[in-house]
Amino acid sequence: MPRSTRFPAAVHILAILASKPDGYVSSTILAKSLNTHAVVVRRLLALLQEAGFIETQPGVRGGARLLVDPDSTTLRDIYDAVEDADVFRLHTPQPLCPFAQVVQKTMSPLMLQAEEQMKSTLARTRLSEISKPAARAWRRTGN
Repeated sequence: MPRSTRFPAAVHILAILASKPDGYVSSTILAKSLNTHAVVVRRLLALLQEAGFIETQPGVRGGARLLVDPDSTTLRDIYDAVEDADVFRLHTPQPLCPFAQVVQKTMSPLMLQAEEQMKSTLARTRLSEISKPAARAWRRTGN
């Protein structure tokens, strides 16, 4: 089963935008940094814009620009904007199988607890805790 990479990619995008507060960054530049296609980036930008994190401007001089304060934006905020409601999903059980019933009954509360712990951790981490060190590392490379 493929795992979603929307959340880490969205954090990556927002960290770049946080390091460029005075201008727009093109989807081509973002895609190059993410090592993916610009179409993938544009889909994420649409989600981030819908959630109010960014604004976009079309055209040659266009791109995306951060609208939120990186010091008050949490990773939980970003996660909630780009990921599906449930982190963990159980398979559809065979109704007559006792193993399926026990697995569902046992795993559901464990997975819910794990999800809440993950979201709690994300809520304690600010975008700036990623964007500031990343920007410093970027400058050290001579860019």
